Amino acid sequence: MKPPKLSKRLQAAVALLGDAARLADIGCDHGKLCVHALTTGIAHSAIAVDVSAPSLGKAERLAQEYAVDLDARVGDGLTPIADGEIDVAVIAGMGGMEIARILAHAPFAPRRLVLVPHKNADVVSRYLYKAGYRVTTDYVLKDEGHWYRVMEAEGDAKPLGAGWKDELRDLPVDRNWYVGASNTTNPEYAAYKAERLDKLRSIVALGNRDPKVTAEIRYLEEI
Repeated sequence: MKPPKLSKRLQAAVALLGDAARLADIGCDHGKLCVHALTTGIAHSAIAVDVSAPSLGKAERLAQEYAVDLDARVGDGLTPIADGEIDVAVIAGMGGMEIARILAHAPFAPRRLVLVPHKNADVVSRYLYKAGYRVTTDYVLKDEGHWYRVMEAEGDAKPLGAGWKDELRDLPVDRNWYVGASNTTNPEYAAYKAERLDKLRSIVALGNRDPKVTAEIRYLEEI
């Protein structure tokens, strides 16, 4: 039986796992990423976490269909997982604010992260920096008409806790939180740059003077 078919963004996430050994998919929904990783041998074990028990049920049924051992846990973010249980955590398809919240309130900071925010990716960049992660991969891709940012980070980090928003607010706006370093060789970047610049320039033309907007425009124009 062929592994479950993955969307383009989930394929990108799987490509960054390497030999994940022990994987957690946070907000797993249908569970395709975990089951794919288990059936292909990319992961030796997998924990699927979702706040929705019905969604988790879909993941469990898919695992049964493929006869793989999936550890399914209902819970918010990383809270159902203990430190030392996993080697890498994947959070794909959520907004950047939600990803940062999950990481900030986690009981531990995973050594490796694979993140695919669909908006507010600059918030994720800020969070990773402040928490002590090193970003090793950071690029954009388009999947079913929507742009996603694909990010891999590692390091001895720490959760920022309840005050995470204040900590990120203290970081300078005029720093490149907006354009991933891996885009220099990304064939999709030119299209993303053109679309994003058009949107940001139209915002400025309407009178928006947010320094974050002008900073992002500058970095897009430079890269």
